[in-house]
Amino acid sequence: MKVVKKKLIAIVTGVSLGMLISTSANAESNTAAVYIEDNSYLIDDSLAMARQDEFVRASNLIVDLANNGNATAQYVLSMYFRDPNALNIPDLGEMWLLRAAENNNADAQYDLGWRLASGWKDDSVEDIVEMIYWFERATFNGSEDSYANLAILYENEHRNVLVEMEVAANNGNAMAQFNLGWINARGLYSSEGLMQDIDVAKDWFEKSAKLGFKDAIEVLEKNF
Repeated sequence: MKVVKKKLIAIVTGVSLGMLISTSANAESNTAAVYIEDNSYLIDDSLAMARQDEFVRASNLIVDLANNGNATAQYVLSMYFRDPNALNIPDLGEMWLLRAAENNNADAQYDLGWRLASGWKDDSVEDIVEMIYWFERATFNGSEDSYANLAILYENEHRNVLVEMEVAANNGNAMAQFNLGWINARGLYSSEGLMQDIDVAKDWFEKSAKLGFKDAIEVLEKNF
């Protein structure tokens, strides 16, 4: 799926999203936050080393920062380990990519969504649901590319992904249920009008939470 810069038909309104938390799987302590702030300059130094092909030194410089919860450091490490011309240890790259995404790094979230985007017109609904999940989170965290891709997905030009996702949700897909809760909470303008209803959102979150979906549990605990 190609990112298209054009007038968006499906628009994220953000009217009610202010009441929703940013769902992070890694809540950091105040001490860790200070550590992150005071040492974030190390990322620039690490990237400078990487430009000189000194990837081992570059990774060693920021690994403590990443372990202490800095999402940017986690994402940079994921790039080092995923790159076949760098450290080329894919399993570690995937670990750091997921940690960064769960820690609300928009680039990591976009990467996870984008890898599912190839051939999306014919993909399984499960892949569509996961792609929407990561693109929605990345959009919330400021990714303009994710915003544009969601607009294309929600246009219904090639397939009605919202209807398909609702079918999956009704069949017990907890991530699809969470997605529908999220969309109904923050609001979505489409060709059919505004899709926004806090009561409907809560109902979907509750269904998702009953199936053990952690993000839904956190949203309900902190916002309803």
